[in-house]
Amino acid sequence: MRSQRGIIATGWLYLGGAIAILALISALVYGVKSYLDGVDQKGYDRGKQETEAKYAKRDNEQLRAAAERIKTLEDQARRQERENAERLAEIYGQRQKEIADAKRRYDRDIAAVRDGTLKLRDPGVPAGGAAAGCGSPGPAPSAPAGGRDGEARGQLSGTAAGFLLGLAGEADDVARQLDKAQAVILEDRRACNR
Repeated sequence: MRSQRGIIATGWLYLGGAIAILALISALVYGVKSYLDGVDQKGYDRGKQETEAKYAKRDNEQLRAAAERIKTLEDQARRQERENAERLAEIYGQRQKEIADAKRRYDRDIAAVRDGTLKLRDPGVPAGGAAAGCGSPGPAPSAPAGGRDGEARGQLSGTAAGFLLGLAGEADDVARQLDKAQAVILEDRRACNR
């Protein structure tokens, strides 16, 4: 019986040793695998980080270049807007000066009509008569001694002369407005087509 117990005990001992060796090998394989997975993960993470840093650096450089380009374009646009505003202000100033000059000329001409130094005449009216086709001419005034007739030929009244001067002034003003409007449109086109 003794030998039977030794065989069974030795078998159990071999079995326990084999299990221990298998457990040790499994632990060793698991440890090596975990270590290698950790090294692999660290390598992956480092590669990912380096790649992301490389692309982030490239993207940051492009972003910085784009921001500089935007700033340059904004500065250029502001400068062009300022130049355009200055040109428009110059056109407006010229317009105001022309309006003031026209007003002074009109006032001077009206004063000259009133004091008799400026006389407007209708070239279609014969001396002392109405315009052709506008009725029968009145009696011709007698010429005083010296051969000149006393009235100017077809001279307009002060009211009519003032009205015509005002109408001519308005027409000139409209022409000046159109000229300045054209200048503004051309300036806007030039500013838009840069």
